[in-house]
Amino acid sequence: MPADDHKATACLPSLARLTRNADGNRAEAREVIKHYEQALKLNPRHRGAHEYVGEAYLLTGNVAKAEEHLAALEKMCCRARSWVT
Repeated sequence: MPADDHKATACLPSLARLTRNADGNRAEAREVIKHYEQALKLNPRHRGAHEYVGEAYLLTGNVAKAEEHLAALEKMCCRARSWVT
């Protein structure tokens, strides 16, 4: 695994927990988004990062950005989890 991929994925499990524990806390969700976006700069095809950043965008009420990440997932795989409905 290239070093950048390792950096991009090393913090994702803890960020995923933070995203799920934010429970509507928009300030925490915005902080999480910054980290996911950085991970996606290092590895734009990281499916987990797209999924979780999409969920974080939903917590902030930014449905359009959540849909962008869902579209990216759908391009990468046949069936992306549909969390924007």
